[in-house]
Amino acid sequence: MAAPMASMPTLTLEQAREALTMAHAALTTEATEAAIKAAVDAAAGDMMKIMATAVPVALGALGPTLTKFGFSPDQMGGMMFVTALRAHSSDPEILAGVNDLQARLMPGIPLPGAAGMGGRGAGSGGAPTS
Repeated sequence: MAAPMASMPTLTLEQAREALTMAHAALTTEATEAAIKAAVDAAAGDMMKIMATAVPVALGALGPTLTKFGFSPDQMGGMMFVTALRAHSSDPEILAGVNDLQARLMPGIPLPGAAGMGGRGAGSGGAPTS
């Protein structure tokens, strides 16, 4: 019998800003960026390979941020994290930050509404400035 699904953690606006800043810092280290790029390059455009190789690298870097805010450090936790952040998408900084985060979590995979990102884009590369 499957375990009941835990309720999704929520974030206040301030928590969302802090979480995005932490997530951006984790994903933009030289080592993490190099590992993600290597996985994307090795996948040669195969979205399933990207999901199987690059996404786990990104989630590994995000693990401490995810757990700090009550999310599991896995793909489901990452999706729930993005959903909780999007609850504050009326804030332009949050919206820009979450779009950047989502592009980094799924590199090489075009996102809805991500025109101009080249299919790989990491958005503006900027984190919210509080």
